Amino acid sequence: MKILSFSRRSNSTERRTSRYVFALALVTAACSGDDHAPPPPADMLPSSGGSTGRGGTASVLDSGAARDANSGSASDASTPDASTTPDASARDAGAVVLDAGCKHPAPGALPGTGKSVCSPTTTWSSGSAIRSASTASDDVFSAITPDELTIVWMSIEGGSPLLHYADRAHAADAFDPFASLQLTSDYYADERAAVSPDGARIVVLRKDKKGFGEFVRQGRFYTFGDTPSEAQFAAIDNQGLILETNEFFGDPVLSSDDRTFYYSKYGAGETATVFAAVRTADVPWPLGAPVDGSPLLDDCGARRRPTGVSADGLTLFYFDEASNSERATWRTSMDTPFSGFVDLGARAEAQPNSACTALYFSGRAADAASGTDDLVATSE
Repeated sequence: MKILSFSRRSNSTERRTSRYVFALALVTAACSGDDHAPPPPADMLPSSGGSTGRGGTASVLDSGAARDANSGSASDASTPDASTTPDASARDAGAVVLDAGCKHPAPGALPGTGKSVCSPTTTWSSGSAIRSASTASDDVFSAITPDELTIVWMSIEGGSPLLHYADRAHAADAFDPFASLQLTSDYYADERAAVSPDGARIVVLRKDKKGFGEFVRQGRFYTFGDTPSEAQFAAIDNQGLILETNEFFGDPVLSSDDRTFYYSKYGAGETATVFAAVRTADVPWPLGAPVDGSPLLDDCGARRRPTGVSADGLTLFYFDEASNSERATWRTSMDTPFSGFVDLGARAEAQPNSACTALYFSGRAADAASGTDDLVATSE
């Protein structure tokens, strides 16, 4: 395997060079709960327990483990931290360098989440590599349907991004190689994609990062068309036409009911960069509005980038560029703001299944000296 070394754009104009989102550090921070995970399907290969962070801006993941923003130590996935504002002096060496003198947003406390599908106290296993969703190159997880029957990931071969997908009939099965095909195109950026709950649409970020499009097929086990459609994103893409030069879209995430589209709009000094477009029927997405919640606010030029959402919409998973780690934040209803967070450490690109008993993410495989694969962790 080759080392993937993409990096994302940051909010600062000087960091607007064409770097990628999927930079993954091959770190070695151990995750909690490794000893009692249920046996994975035969398709899966146990992870070594090593973990990886995902790229923020610049070359953010060149060294060091994912750190807890307050202690500077390797994070444990089950430890909530919602009271202390991160300080730039405690950042990992690979994290985004924050603007001096900036006031960091306070994340607030975790709300009462007794009715949430995903619990803040869940302990996750270290993860197992999904061998049937793997190529000979480094693979970076993009998306999984809530029923776990369609997976999407990306690899880099010959310097070009290749988007892959695979289907299976049952969540305990290996993914069917018949449906594992490459979507090669000059249309999309080398950034994480999203997949619709029925597996029939793959949403990608356009190469100029000013709009979204989607590949469409009839259903699972069918082939996706080669030409993406922008019809469902007309309102958002029209706004892209008037974005400032240093302003971009990114980070597509679809809800399990296909009624909310989360995405990022960042740059030009924006503070609220996580947006949600909500629809009540299968119609084109509206423009969307900022998602309310202090844990999601830009932290002195370090973004919070959505990666997944729980089936009830009350838990949002995101990568925090400031702490260089994956996190999750909660709200008590769809009308209340997100507050507090739990640090998931190096489980980059994390997305849960519908029951929140499995967490899919990018990480380092046990059978490779270096490199990344699609992994799945189980709740305990």
